Amino acid sequence: MGKTVDQTRMAAIARDGTAGPNGLPRRFHWLDFLRFMAAVSVVLHHYYFFYFDGLAIPMSKEEMVARFPSPLLGFFFHHGKDAVLFFWVLSGFVFAHTYFQRPADGPSFAIARFARLYPLHFATLIAMLVLQVASTQLTGSAQVVGNNDARHFVLQLFLVSAWGLQAGESFNAPIWSVSAEVGVYLVFYLMHRHRLFQTVAGQALALLTAIAASQWIGSGVILACAAFFFAGSLAYLLVRDRRPADFVIAAVLAGAALAFPNALTLFGERQTLLVPAFALVVLSCAWLDIIGLPGGRAAGHLGDFTYSVYLLHLPMIVAALLVVDLTGVADRGFLSSPLWLTFYLAAVFGAGIVCHRRFERPADRAIRAWLTARREAPATEPGETYAG
Repeated sequence: MGKTVDQTRMAAIARDGTAGPNGLPRRFHWLDFLRFMAAVSVVLHHYYFFYFDGLAIPMSKEEMVARFPSPLLGFFFHHGKDAVLFFWVLSGFVFAHTYFQRPADGPSFAIARFARLYPLHFATLIAMLVLQVASTQLTGSAQVVGNNDARHFVLQLFLVSAWGLQAGESFNAPIWSVSAEVGVYLVFYLMHRHRLFQTVAGQALALLTAIAASQWIGSGVILACAAFFFAGSLAYLLVRDRRPADFVIAAVLAGAALAFPNALTLFGERQTLLVPAFALVVLSCAWLDIIGLPGGRAAGHLGDFTYSVYLLHLPMIVAALLVVDLTGVADRGFLSSPLWLTFYLAAVFGAGIVCHRRFERPADRAIRAWLTARREAPATEPGETYAG
């Protein structure tokens, strides 16, 4: 007689020694691998920044795509940005897995988020400040991103650069998605603290509320982030509880989302259909860990350094463009060579690995230990090494 799904799951967990809350894996390695693939998508999408001349794009999008070293880059140019939305779904899943099994503790939650996100954000913000000041002084123009003024520096400093107070992108522009997520963290914590919506029906209500609000009061990045985030936490509850009725609720929710055709408009496109699509991908991939698909642990390590890659790649592009301008290279044809693309990817991911090991992870641990010691609480929290 064949094994049931639960028997297979428990055998895999026992074999790996990674039992977590409710008998689920403590860490979903295949989801970490998806995080890595999403980072690759964003890095490839932003390859077009190399074609900027200061703050201007001297050619049409079609001409730019035609110059890419690989036709595949054309796909990432048009769709790689959607990986940011996928990050939000992953975060919702991981946060639910991490926090739904424990009492809410505001200080511990805030310390964990601050230690995880802020040190590298601050370091890359200062790096972009130095690079853009140098570029403006030496070449007469900033590189790629404008609005590098005191107002936007303060917004970035406090991680509120996507809260509607900005005039546009500034400094280390990719941080906008983290800024939006910080706003959702506040909502998530308040819901968790009061034990609200920790059921599939509750998460479905929160998700549908975000979509409806986006339609009625205008699409904003925080509402969009909330929709994708709660889709991730909903996917987690489906994986954890595995009740047929819950899947019916989720299917009804997916259909109800279609009633809001103008909701979740980001990047000039309607993104509502991506909410159930990305949630289904996350749910399916989480099942690979539950059944113990081999290779997950090795593949999952690739997701460890994605935050470093995400925040480092734009400063590295700006630095490269500044060097090109200062050396007087008039012909940028080399940017369209496969060799340069390979170098770019190797440099970004190599720097991400080094930064994660030498700065991001040590800073996270040191700040968390220091802050928690001041309130006489444990210095680490299970599952927090990869949340967010």
